[in-house]
Amino acid sequence: MIKKCRMHRNLVTKQQWDVIDKELHAVQLRFNDEIFNQGINLLMTEWRSDPSLNKFCDYFYEQWIEKLSNWYEGCAFNIPSTNNGLWQRSCWLVVPLQSCSCPIDIKEYSCKHSVGLAIIFNTYQVSDKTRIQPLGKRKTRGRPKKVSTALNL
Repeated sequence: MIKKCRMHRNLVTKQQWDVIDKELHAVQLRFNDEIFNQGINLLMTEWRSDPSLNKFCDYFYEQWIEKLSNWYEGCAFNIPSTNNGLWQRSCWLVVPLQSCSCPIDIKEYSCKHSVGLAIIFNTYQVSDKTRIQPLGKRKTRGRPKKVSTALNL
């Protein structure tokens, strides 16, 4: 939505566009219908008060309020905000199991904490074959031993 609005930024000045862009980003992240509608009403009254924004305001209202009004995040709550169908089907890329703030979870969307929470809340079932496999060794204390070169025969 914002990409399409950026194509019409020639209707306003650069300073006005910077303000409009920030306001659109703020309204897009609303998670509730009432809050979104109140935000849009405030934006429209603010934009209508400035005569130089009338063209952009008319475009925005006609295109993004009347025709396509479901462009904000709260319209599809807890659904990934992407338009690529493949990304929506591969859940581990888009939706983490639970929210965890460890560095591994932020990068890979799955860590031991989120898997543990998924097991506790019965959203992930552990099979018997998986229970038999060891989890791995812990890192030993101290500095790691020197590793010999790979080509050492």
